[in-house]
Amino acid sequence: MSGRASGRPPSLRGGMALAAATVVICLLAGEAISRLWDPGASLWRWPFHLAEASEPAPGTTQFAYDATLGWAPVAGSSGTMLGKPLSFTAVGTRVQNREAPPATGPLIVAFGDSMTEGYAVGDDETWPAALERLTGRRVLNAGVRGYGLDQMVLRAERLVPELKPSTVVLAFIADDISRTALSVRDFRSKPYFVPDGEGLALRNVPVPEASFPPAMTWVRNMVGHSHLFDRIVTRLGLRPYWTGREIGTVSIPSSYPAA
Repeated sequence: MSGRASGRPPSLRGGMALAAATVVICLLAGEAISRLWDPGASLWRWPFHLAEASEPAPGTTQFAYDATLGWAPVAGSSGTMLGKPLSFTAVGTRVQNREAPPATGPLIVAFGDSMTEGYAVGDDETWPAALERLTGRRVLNAGVRGYGLDQMVLRAERLVPELKPSTVVLAFIADDISRTALSVRDFRSKPYFVPDGEGLALRNVPVPEASFPPAMTWVRNMVGHSHLFDRIVTRLGLRPYWTGREIGTVSIPSSYPAA
């Protein structure tokens, strides 16, 4: 009788199943250790970390998707932001100085980011509102929170022919220039420009309404509950990209439409 062990050799399918089971067990063990290591975590509560990271900022509901700009104020909307009035005119500029005498003289339009829009301050507390009171000239506040310099220019190209101001003020900070290298900012897709010969070419327009393609969204929804994965991307400094708060232009899938 042969001393060779009897039985069939292991199949490829069985080997792959064993390998997959091993990986799953290791991941579950790592997840448990990560949660036990963190006093604020729980083995029984599995929050969706991506939802917690992307909690909308105050006043966000008064901004809507815009196919060219990414997002823009809802014209004619009004509400509050951190207890302060936040209102917009019929052309989407911020309301200001309603109780003051009507301003006269050549029109000034100010474009910029949240510092121009006046994040966390009331309608009459923005610097364009103060400029209007100081000069007596009519000033329209066309600033929008989160905008990069590219979005400011696109918004100016839209509003200037309509409003026909005598003066345009473009207020920006260094970070607004860095935002021109992003395809997603504050969890929302945005347009951007790329070098094209001696000029620039507009890309990502119409702007995708979703920051990620459907396949990536499915993966994010599944892994977004993992405390271990959230800890890893945080340690690697990749959390802004994983949560979708900021994505560089090189991350735009080729399937996204371009101008």
